[in-house]
Amino acid sequence: MKKIIAVIAVLFVFAQCNTKKGIPETFDYGTIANGTYTNKFFDFEIAVPAGWHNSSKEEMDQLNEQGRELITGGDEQKKSEFKAAEVNTASLFQISKFSLETVDTANFNMSVISMAEKIDTAQKIETASDYLVQVKQHLSNAQLPISIDEGTTTVKLGGKDFLALSTHYLIPGTPVDQVYYTTLLNGFALSFICTTQGDEQKTQMQEILSKLKFN
Repeated sequence: MKKIIAVIAVLFVFAQCNTKKGIPETFDYGTIANGTYTNKFFDFEIAVPAGWHNSSKEEMDQLNEQGRELITGGDEQKKSEFKAAEVNTASLFQISKFSLETVDTANFNMSVISMAEKIDTAQKIETASDYLVQVKQHLSNAQLPISIDEGTTTVKLGGKDFLALSTHYLIPGTPVDQVYYTTLLNGFALSFICTTQGDEQKTQMQEILSKLKFN
């Protein structure tokens, strides 16, 4: 599970490795208080399930580093490209049912990651579909045990249209399902990446996403 989360973060950093616009000074990474994550830049909030683990910046940085190693496989040029691209990507929050160090073979550690990436119009990304095409390409090239659904679907989250891309990690036992929900907002690709295992956790994840509200 920890490796899967690490790879997610780095793939989103790499989605636009050629752009160098950077995060604006007015950007808000958001805060969690009284069980709710709030972000003023994107003007949304979402309730964090009681008892869930909220990863610290240090934990997210560590995962990014692990993800770089997994994806680049020692390729120094790719490592440099990843590092340069980080200026455009913001990790907003990363919550999981248990801490990332918890090992519980009976209960999969479902999670939600929210990330935002600055869109470079020179890269011809004009829609969420354009953006997810690049994400899909990098997933396909990452040599992971993963299957990717052919198409995408439009869903409403917090009253806004998001495009959903479904993927499935092919691990022994029940496959791990991962859905990328993306919309373009304020010059960024805003994404929620939801990882679950089994139908019960899928239902729980939909309940979590139903608490997302854009003001």
